Amino acid sequence: MAYKSAAEEDNIIGVNYGMKGDNLPPPSAVVQLYKSKNIRRLRLFDPNPSALLALHGSGIEVVLGTLNENLPLLASNASYASEWVAAHVTPHAPNVTFRYVSAGNEVVPGDLARHVLPAMRNLRAALRSAGVARAPPRVTTAVSSAVLRASYPPSAGAFAEEVS
Repeated sequence: MAYKSAAEEDNIIGVNYGMKGDNLPPPSAVVQLYKSKNIRRLRLFDPNPSALLALHGSGIEVVLGTLNENLPLLASNASYASEWVAAHVTPHAPNVTFRYVSAGNEVVPGDLARHVLPAMRNLRAALRSAGVARAPPRVTTAVSSAVLRASYPPSAGAFAEEVS
């Protein structure tokens, strides 16, 4: 694995690839646009099969998200996490660079928050077991800015009481 210098890392652009909308271009056109603009990282909010196929051989690093509604099952059932990885990561891993798998999107704070950590653990174990890469993708999540009580100045940053 080739490591990038700090200067190289600073020059990499990543974009969220949302697919909720009308009259969207096909994933193949989106991937070509990203490549033409030297966008080398993207985040998929869910494992859209067409988008994953379009990313094959693109060289774009991917953050692949799970659906929020899948978090309870991912958290409570390690076999389901393995099935999720087998369905959405393993078939694409030879041709797509998965940088991270994201357990849900902005469910902390909220009703689904209690499922995030167990889901992350089960996904991590499933990715390791699947052997999809020499170093499996890391598992992460995206939290809502509502987790912050204060954010400015950064030295005074603090979490909201309900999430600490």
